[in-house]
Amino acid sequence: MKNKLLIWGLIFSVALNISFVTTFIVYPRWKSYRENSKPFIVRELGLSNSQVEKINSFYKSYLNKIKKLQADLQKERTELTEILIDRKTSPSIINAKLRKISFLQMQIQKETIEHLSTIEKEVLTPQQRQKFYIIIKKQLSPGRIWIRKDFLP
Repeated sequence: MKNKLLIWGLIFSVALNISFVTTFIVYPRWKSYRENSKPFIVRELGLSNSQVEKINSFYKSYLNKIKKLQADLQKERTELTEILIDRKTSPSIINAKLRKISFLQMQIQKETIEHLSTIEKEVLTPQQRQKFYIIIKKQLSPGRIWIRKDFLP
């Protein structure tokens, strides 16, 4: 009986030591991972939680506008494809469809610029604005895809 109690005590002690060691080894890495898993813009600009919340609310509004425009753009592109398949379509009809597509693309770009401008003016501090301008300049440089998947929160 005494030996069984000693063995169970030893097993409990080893398990307890393993859990403490694991906690001190794994937790710092997990904390580091959580910190690095923040969206790019949050990490780069050092945004506070309240700033992230404001940006998210602006982003939801922006996304609603953009989704409608993107759906319209996709519809126009599909129609253009159908027009191009029908070789009897006149160039003026094709050009009209291209103008509609260009207009929708311009609207998407305009909404995006307005969204970024709102964030810049209403959320960011002067120091964050400077970093933001540098990031935007890099993202808009020739040959780059200008929005990262993890750009926004």
